[in-house]
Amino acid sequence: MKPFYLRLERPDGQLLLNSRDDLFEYEGEEINFSAMRTIEYGGEETDICIFYDVDMGELLPGRYIADIFADGANIGRFTFELR
Repeated sequence: MKPFYLRLERPDGQLLLNSRDDLFEYEGEEINFSAMRTIEYGGEETDICIFYDVDMGELLPGRYIADIFADGANIGRFTFELR
């Protein structure tokens, strides 16, 4: 079983999160995550989905940054835009 963490940053730079207690370790520090999913991972390439439940009024139009973490490393980054 392996946890994967998602960090979502709004266009204004604010990290989307459900609780300040949602933390994981990255580069020797505990940082917040927006959402997490644990999957059974056997080493092969695997598609996964991680969902973040949005609160009313939390989303803004503009460019968002999404970072994915596993095994204490940032394994991917992508951006998307909401209009």
